[in-house]
Amino acid sequence: MTTIAPLVYDELVRNDREGFTIAEDDEYFYDALPYAFNWRLVMTPKADPRVWDYGWCYDGSASLILAMRVWNPETQNEPLGWKKRPTGRTARIAPRAGTEPKYNRPRCVHGHYPADGPCSTDPYCGIHDR
Repeated sequence: MTTIAPLVYDELVRNDREGFTIAEDDEYFYDALPYAFNWRLVMTPKADPRVWDYGWCYDGSASLILAMRVWNPETQNEPLGWKKRPTGRTARIAPRAGTEPKYNRPRCVHGHYPADGPCSTDPYCGIHDR
């Protein structure tokens, strides 16, 4: 069972998973991974830290850190402000998503809410969570 909110570290902590750990809860490490053109926030299961279950790409480390500081994974499906969800699986559903429905509406693959209008990254993306 996860804690109500993850413990967010004051600083990024280098890990052996090619990145940095930014937070953790009972089930997951929340890791920041640098890539050539962006940063990725991933949920790495403590039970098997060789893989990650969910991930979101950000333009830089600052936006990733800010998103992690305001995100509650227990009640919000995904963090705010990401530009791409790099996994082939469906969007993550928070254990208590019903308590914050405004943050848990369907999103396109670029992180925008279709109900608010066309995707600002790609107005023709047409791919929405189901």
